[in-house]
Amino acid sequence: MEQDGTVIDVTDAGKRASRADSSGHFCGSVGEESLEYTDVSLNTSLRNGTSSTGGQGDRHYASLYGAAFHIFKANVGAGVFLLPTYYQDAGYLVGGLLVVLLGALMIECTVSLLHVKHRINHVEVKTYPAVVEFVLGDYFKKFVQFSLVFTQFGFCIMFLQYASSMFAAFFNESWAYKVFVGVSTVVVTPMTLISNKLHVLVYASILAGIFVLAVLSGITVVDIERLSRAGIAKGVRAAIPTPRLIVFISGHMFSLEGIGVVLPVENSVAPENRAQFGKVLRYTLVAIVTFYVFFGVLGYAAYGEKLHTSVVLALPPSGVKQTLKVLLGLSLIFGFPIQYVPAIQVMDRAFGVSITSDKKKAFLLRVALNASFGLVAVFVGSDTINIFASFLGSFAGVHLMVTVPSLLALQIDHALNGDKEKYSCREYLLLLFEGPYTIARSQYYVYLLLAVVVWFGGLYYTLVSIFER
Repeated sequence: MEQDGTVIDVTDAGKRASRADSSGHFCGSVGEESLEYTDVSLNTSLRNGTSSTGGQGDRHYASLYGAAFHIFKANVGAGVFLLPTYYQDAGYLVGGLLVVLLGALMIECTVSLLHVKHRINHVEVKTYPAVVEFVLGDYFKKFVQFSLVFTQFGFCIMFLQYASSMFAAFFNESWAYKVFVGVSTVVVTPMTLISNKLHVLVYASILAGIFVLAVLSGITVVDIERLSRAGIAKGVRAAIPTPRLIVFISGHMFSLEGIGVVLPVENSVAPENRAQFGKVLRYTLVAIVTFYVFFGVLGYAAYGEKLHTSVVLALPPSGVKQTLKVLLGLSLIFGFPIQYVPAIQVMDRAFGVSITSDKKKAFLLRVALNASFGLVAVFVGSDTINIFASFLGSFAGVHLMVTVPSLLALQIDHALNGDKEKYSCREYLLLLFEGPYTIARSQYYVYLLLAVVVWFGGLYYTLVSIFER
């Protein structure tokens, strides 16, 4: 791939295809199961407005503008309203710099994942788990699938937690949050029972997106107005020396965790436009990181030490604040099923459940999962939303965003050379540490070290924060 994102043929396509077709892959083979897991929110998005008819029958392809929209939508959602709070662990100067560096890391790892897929160049290897299986084997594919499922269900718990805290903020009673968790769980359950009817759920997703956009716009206007009237808020600092910077990093990794949608988005683009997709991806991710810095620093500067969870709750009392709380709560409720669908499809396969032919088992599975999500939301409480998001970022997000793409970049040459068939599982993985130790290759070792630090450090500080409250 060139620096501008243009795809070039770096190896012989025929050899790559033959290697991808070879049987007896290390730790498993690329099969249909690995192709099934795609980001369903992509398939239920506004494709009608951003697609063009391809050359194969009646198949519809997304335009490059549509691809940019899908990537932006995957990375900018409800989690963005937590960003200003994380600056209390960093300060606006250090925090802003860290987000820029973290964004550069995310862009590098995302483009690297795309590059690995292009080097494999096989029609069946088109999703994140499939790429991982081809390069690293079946165990790593299952790890990625687990991480994706864990993250999606984690989103669901946080959505219940987040929405309930918005509605409970209208009442100054301790019981309100628990009641609204129960109400929210009941409300989202019918939508999860039609997880196979994506043409219906798409309207909920559209509505959620509209609400998020309205809340983002409203908060930005209020923040700017408050800063122009009252100046920088009390407690705002440029730098805060604390080891809790790791919580700042893991929280942003949670919000930037849209890497899983990149390959499905590219697959949805017309073949003749895929050579330009890399450039579109880079520009879109740069825009997302820029927005993250702007929105996070703006909210932190406007409210400072008044921030506890969502920036919406830190807004000054007004009718606008009340409206934004309702809109944000509704966006989380209507956004719940789209987060739920990809993971529940994997769970259905794991338990041998068919939502069309075995409706009773499908109903019981969904009710049991939703009830457990509600119980977890009640247990962690309404004041730990940002901490729980950081936990998701450090437990699974860091691996999806940094660890696995780095391993793929280090091991792709060995996979294409057929080394998986020559070595045992342990010996093959040890090839990760073989040279040459070029600057380009050594950077991925640095990324892996950073991932380990965020993994352990983030888990430690998020768990400590939960139990200290």
